[in-house]
Amino acid sequence: MRNKIKDITRIYNSVAEFSAALAGPFNGSLFGNSWQRASVTGSESFTGTPDYESADHLLNYGDSGSLEKMQAVKVRKNAGQGTEIRRRQVNSVVGYAPNVPNYLRGVPVSMIGQNRIRVQSSKVVSIVYNFTVHCGVSEETIINESVKLLSVIGSMEKAGYRAGLSVMFSATKGAERYNIIVKVKDPGQYIDLRKLAYILVNPSFLRRHCFRAMETEQELREPWNRGYGGVTEGDICKDIVKGTPALKESKYIGFDDLLHRTPEEIEKNLLS
Repeated sequence: MRNKIKDITRIYNSVAEFSAALAGPFNGSLFGNSWQRASVTGSESFTGTPDYESADHLLNYGDSGSLEKMQAVKVRKNAGQGTEIRRRQVNSVVGYAPNVPNYLRGVPVSMIGQNRIRVQSSKVVSIVYNFTVHCGVSEETIINESVKLLSVIGSMEKAGYRAGLSVMFSATKGAERYNIIVKVKDPGQYIDLRKLAYILVNPSFLRRHCFRAMETEQELREPWNRGYGGVTEGDICKDIVKGTPALKESKYIGFDDLLHRTPEEIEKNLLS
């Protein structure tokens, strides 16, 4: 059954690249009329934003409202960014021991001291997080699991790892499966909580931006305009990530994986 489904996978190396790709044009055979586009017609109560333009602003500049909701749970913010502090011996005017040859030659820098240098870690972990959830999952649960994931990333970076994060959306309809993977944090980059809060917590990222990606996807043929498909099973999503050459070294984790594991178990799994 599975081999009859066509995978359409789009990978974006930054949020800016993803946002620019949504400019159009629309898939005329499915979403030629504006009333067919949920990214436009979705109500604020359903999407979390009054219109698409408001959602796009939050995507590019961050979402203070969603960040405030996340701050009820502490996140280890900017915990090292995958750097290590090392000490290097140098010749200096002052230090902890004499440099005898320099002293005998009359060189002023005749003491041995130490400098602390910050070294970028070579230990890199690229994570693909499948955030796709059923509509019945509560906002509180989504917030708690998002904070759990960011806490794990912070812990890994404090331990000297450089962690990258991409988010994945996947839906299946008939004989087609549509997958979007967007890099939202480069390894070693600071955790921008304001921007990540919109992507991980605000339903508009899914119900306006991911839906807009479908509406502008020219390869879709199934009647996606009569419903945007069902959530793809986690095991299938994991296989998609592993089967994509650009992502084969990435660590996959789904929403259900977060839900049923402690932060310590999640970190151990990602580093295994």
